[in-house]
Amino acid sequence: LKPFHLHDFLEKVSDLLLETGAIPQPIRRVHHEHKSAERNFARERPVSGDRRLGRNRRQTTMFAARDDYMMSEEEMLEFEKQEKEEQEHQKKKKKQLGLP
Repeated sequence: LKPFHLHDFLEKVSDLLLETGAIPQPIRRVHHEHKSAERNFARERPVSGDRRLGRNRRQTTMFAARDDYMMSEEEMLEFEKQEKEEQEHQKKKKKQLGLP
């Protein structure tokens, strides 16, 4: 067994992540593109004033879109009602465990 160099190890990890679809492009390319994007971003000011412009440009699927986890008032009330019912059910179970 011969030891891996860090660069070779990272390259292998990058290839595995690429194969599974966890990242859209190899890590070695991301680093270079990130630096050039930083330079371009520093030159350009966002028109809308949104500071998260750089984050939104990423093509990752790690996090859900905001619309996917936002809940309306009705959904929120229904969720709270279900939670309350579950808590009451758990309390009843605990009380019944003490009975012989």
